[in-house]
Amino acid sequence: MNQKISDKRNMASSLDSQGVEALFRGDYAAARALHKKGLTLFREMADKSGIEMALNSLGCVALVEGNYKEARSLHEESLALARELGNKSVIARSLDNLGLVAFAQGEFAEAQTLHTESLALAQELGDDYRGDTHRIAYLMLELAGEAAALGLFRRAICLAAVAETQRAALELDWEPLVHLPYERAIASVRIILDEDAYSEAWAQGEKMTQAEAVAYVLRPDGSTIA
Repeated sequence: MNQKISDKRNMASSLDSQGVEALFRGDYAAARALHKKGLTLFREMADKSGIEMALNSLGCVALVEGNYKEARSLHEESLALARELGNKSVIARSLDNLGLVAFAQGEFAEAQTLHTESLALAQELGDDYRGDTHRIAYLMLELAGEAAALGLFRRAICLAAVAETQRAALELDWEPLVHLPYERAIASVRIILDEDAYSEAWAQGEKMTQAEAVAYVLRPDGSTIA
């Protein structure tokens, strides 16, 4: 019996991995089908951790397909399960993904709140954050885009510089399916701020350490670091 459960769990996990691969190659229909099969297996085993993972994966598919209402529902269910399980790393990831949905729906203040909470958890977890050191760089880009959308232009450029510095150091590429709207929001600030203000904000972000950048984001008054 235990072997059968183990085999089923391995199959469900494999389906999730295959679904992620299908998503990245642009085969959304295949990704959805694979994740649904995995979700069915995880539900049969009452495996809450697996169910959460499959819901998150399906939410990511719905997001890139532009099915924002469905994506929100899936990620909210995923987040609720993550909170029930008490896994801070998974909670941080779920908050990040729900923030992406909020941004896509034009709910910029909500997206900023969700990503700020995700960043606080990621910073708290440090190296235990699923080994995803790049996630803080992604969150900085997302928070920069949200600041731009909310009219916080100097903050947006400061955080964009933080994100770009971290991206270069980690040799990352932004994920175009997810991050292009953020890059566009940040780019729009270039024509709003005068050159001196833009350069000053960029220089401030460029010289920040990761700890300073996180502290800047989490400051209640949103003020800059001297």
